Amino acid sequence: ADNRLPSIENCFMSPFETGTQQFENIAGASAALDYLASVGQRFGGIDSMPSSLYSLTAEQEIKPSVHLDLSTLLDAAFFVIAHQETLIKQRFLQGIADISPKLRVLGHQQWDQRRTSTFAIDIEGMPHELLTETLVKKHGVICTSGNHYCTFWQDTFGIPGATRLSFLHYNTLDDVDSALSALESIIQ
Repeated sequence: ADNRLPSIENCFMSPFETGTQQFENIAGASAALDYLASVGQRFGGIDSMPSSLYSLTAEQEIKPSVHLDLSTLLDAAFFVIAHQETLIKQRFLQGIADISPKLRVLGHQQWDQRRTSTFAIDIEGMPHELLTETLVKKHGVICTSGNHYCTFWQDTFGIPGATRLSFLHYNTLDDVDSALSALESIIQ
């Protein structure tokens, strides 16, 4: 091979040869794009999208869209995903504040763009492993326990780990309410 780009003269070989493609990764990326496009197609009425995510209320309907190009569908999908996750984090943070001062969310307390819909929580005086086990076994709330690769828990909050609740765009507000009800019953 020589240092030129692939051509007939060098039998389409060059030092820029990419080698065997990673077909599994290509298939996975394609499936992810298809899924996101389907979310955009189903929920993403571009015409109904406000200029700001935070001006859309829970009562506003997002209308299904007609056939749109992939870029538009992806824009719509990311918009509705962000909208749903904003409703989730708003409901969770407002609900958890009403339960007990012993129950705390670790990290950013506002539901703005910096806050994800994944929450590390702690109940004063209750080991995080016990809280997680109670939520999972007694209430059917799927969550995890541990330091979650955040080795600063002990230094920052005085605890070795936390219970993590991870909500995503396919969770409903009823899912959030169920988690909040379970936490309230554990505190009492």
